[in-house]
Amino acid sequence: MWIIVTVGAQLQRGLLCLGYVKRRYCKLRRHMPQSPWFILGTGARIGGRSVQEAIEHFVLPLYGTLTAKMITGGREDADVRMLGSGRPFILELQGALRGHPPPETLRCLEQHMRDSNCGVTVQGLTACGPASLDAIKAAEEHKEKTYRALCWAETPPEEEDLQALVAMGRLEVAQDTPVRVLHRRAAKVGICCCCWVLS
Repeated sequence: MWIIVTVGAQLQRGLLCLGYVKRRYCKLRRHMPQSPWFILGTGARIGGRSVQEAIEHFVLPLYGTLTAKMITGGREDADVRMLGSGRPFILELQGALRGHPPPETLRCLEQHMRDSNCGVTVQGLTACGPASLDAIKAAEEHKEKTYRALCWAETPPEEEDLQALVAMGRLEVAQDTPVRVLHRRAAKVGICCCCWVLS
């Protein structure tokens, strides 16, 4: 005796997210945007290879995927290099065919990136979960940055002028959205704090 069973199934198109890889990147070249940058409507590319593309070039083949989304703790301008420990990022891997490799494989990948002179280095790559996304977004809300600048004045400042500048301490600054980022940010006034100044 045969029994006929009808099973209903629905195929949803989309990419399975295997997991996440995180740590910090450091951009060593100028004129390198953080993510691929194209003009809306025409699709014309602005700038060269991005930080995201440089990292994906090495990481995605390791996981057997062609697609990922990069989430970062802030952005830097395309025309700057980075110093220090770099910027935190998470790479959300989509449609991966392989699981996370052992840590030694990730260390080899980091060395291979350094040796390739691609303009970007990564340090301490490790697997993580979706909770790391919340952490990276929360950290962006309360970040401090240190800037070093060469300043020019028509007349050399007096020592007491420099001391007065240093003594100002914490200073609130109302800053309009910079023109260079108006294509991706709303035009508004943001409040920043200058915590300290050294001369």
